[in-house]
Amino acid sequence: MPVIDRRTFVAAAVSGVGAACCSAGAPIAPLVGRGRVTNETTPILPWDQLRPGVWVPPSDLSGGNVAVIASAGRAVVIDSKFASVAGALMHAASAFAEAPADGVRITLVTTHHHGDHTSGNATFAHSGATLVAHINATPRIAGQVDRYRASLASAEEAARGIDASNERLIELAAAQAALSTNLRPSSSVPMVAIGEHAELQVPTMPIELRHFGPGHTDNDLVARIDSQNVVHTGDLVFNGLHPFFDASAGVTARGWIESLRAVEQLCDEEPIDEPGHEPLRHDNLKRAQRSYIEQLINAVEQAQASGSSKEATTEQVFDFMEGLGFDRIRPIAIGVVWDQVVAGL
Repeated sequence: MPVIDRRTFVAAAVSGVGAACCSAGAPIAPLVGRGRVTNETTPILPWDQLRPGVWVPPSDLSGGNVAVIASAGRAVVIDSKFASVAGALMHAASAFAEAPADGVRITLVTTHHHGDHTSGNATFAHSGATLVAHINATPRIAGQVDRYRASLASAEEAARGIDASNERLIELAAAQAALSTNLRPSSSVPMVAIGEHAELQVPTMPIELRHFGPGHTDNDLVARIDSQNVVHTGDLVFNGLHPFFDASAGVTARGWIESLRAVEQLCDEEPIDEPGHEPLRHDNLKRAQRSYIEQLINAVEQAQASGSSKEATTEQVFDFMEGLGFDRIRPIAIGVVWDQVVAGL
C-alpha cells in the first residue's frame, strides 16, 4: 500500500492494491479510482447542491456527514457512513459525475476510522472504488471487521428504518448482506494511505487533504475544495454537539485545539464548514469547536483548583454546554480532559 506525504503532495496514480509510490521528483499523476461503477442517473436519496460540483445529503441520515465532489466522470466521496446507505452514496456519485458510457471513477476518502464513517467501506471497495485514508487509520479499520459484518448484515433493516417506501434504497442495502459472509479485515482498509498532505483531482476541482496530528482521533483528515470554498472537517468539528475524545488514540484537548487552528488557516476567506455531524453552516464552526474545548480546559482547571472531585465535575453542565446534543458524551469529555490536566498534557 503506497503512503503519500507532503514531500510528494499530489497523490500517486493507483492501478490497484499495492501499487508503488512514485519516487521523489518523478511526475505524479492525480489520484483517481481504479475501477468504474455502473451508471446511475437518478440519486436514490435527496441531496442538496452546496456549490457547483459539490453535493451533500440530509444531515439527519445516520452516521457522519458525507460530501460528493464530482464532474466529468470522476467523483470523490467523503466517508461511507453505514452499509445501509453506502450503495446509495455510490450511485449518487455516479449520477453527479455525469458518467461516460463505461461508468465513473470513484475515490472514497475516509476522514477517520470510526464505524459511523467507515462501515460502508467494503461496499465501495467491492464495487471497484479506490479507498484513501490516513496511514494511522489502517490498523484501526482492520480491527473493526466484526462491526462491519454487523452493519452489512443489518443493512436492509436499517434502510427500512430510514425510508420504508424507498424500494431502491432497500434493494441496494439488502444486497450488502452477501458481503458480510466472507468479509476480511483487508476489505475495508485504505488502498492508498497518506501522511500529512495530499491532493486528489476531480476535473477543475482539486481536493486538498490534510492531517494536523491527533485531534478527535490520531488519523483525522480534513478535505478542502478551494475552488468552491468548502472545507469538510470530519469529526474535528461537531456542530451543536458535545465532542468525543478518542482516548484510545492518544489524543489531547490541546492537540485538538492546535489542529483546529491549523484548519482555520487553510482558507483566506471564510469557507462553508461541513462538520462531522449535524448541519453545515456558512459561519465558522471550527472556531466554535475550538472555543468549546478551550472553555472545557479552563472549567476543569478551575474545578481542580477549587478542590472539586472528578466525579462531581463530570456531573456538571457548564454554561457553554447548555443546549448541546450528545449529552451522554458530556461526562466523558469532561473526564478525559480532567485526566489530561492532571497529567499535565
